[in-house]
Amino acid sequence: MKEETIQQTKGELRRRMKDTLRATREEDRRRWSDAVYQHLTTHESWADSAGVVAIFGGMKYEPEILRLLPWLAKRGYAVALFGIEGETMAPYRVHGVEDLIVGPFGVLEPRLSPESAVRVEDLGTVLVPGLAFGVDLGSRLGRGKGYYDRILGHPGFRGSPVGVAFQIQLLDSVPCEQHDILLPRIVTEAGWHLPAGRKGA
Repeated sequence: MKEETIQQTKGELRRRMKDTLRATREEDRRRWSDAVYQHLTTHESWADSAGVVAIFGGMKYEPEILRLLPWLAKRGYAVALFGIEGETMAPYRVHGVEDLIVGPFGVLEPRLSPESAVRVEDLGTVLVPGLAFGVDLGSRLGRGKGYYDRILGHPGFRGSPVGVAFQIQLLDSVPCEQHDILLPRIVTEAGWHLPAGRKGA
């Protein structure tokens, strides 16, 4: 598929998924987020204890997983959130909600201070939001800014990305380009999903 055709298809899918998410009820999203949290806290093996665990503050229609911050900290994990810096985002260590502020997209982000900066090389696990995820290969459709693609595609990143979504965001496949990063695991309120293309790998 030509690049311009892929971009057009991605744009159409983004609009469709945004409409789908906007049509959900807040009480349902809250219930789904509770289930996602339960799956993450029941199966701790997704978190790499040797590296920093990066989580996200969450937009309105994304799973609410900020409650993982005290849960991870209690177990001795170093935790980071991403802050937006121009066209890129960078991880910063946080210890509690007191280290967070409302960022330019209306989501909670870390206070950007040099002493709390985390190297991409030190990230062990990154929880990744998105608009849609393909269960065939673990492909992900983001919001078009490429923030997570640049983090996960960074030459120094050696950690493991974990997709976090609602079940309605899972599709058989999503358009995928060469630079797109495939996710080995995705968790939703329905449980853990191992992309079909990675089974037996």
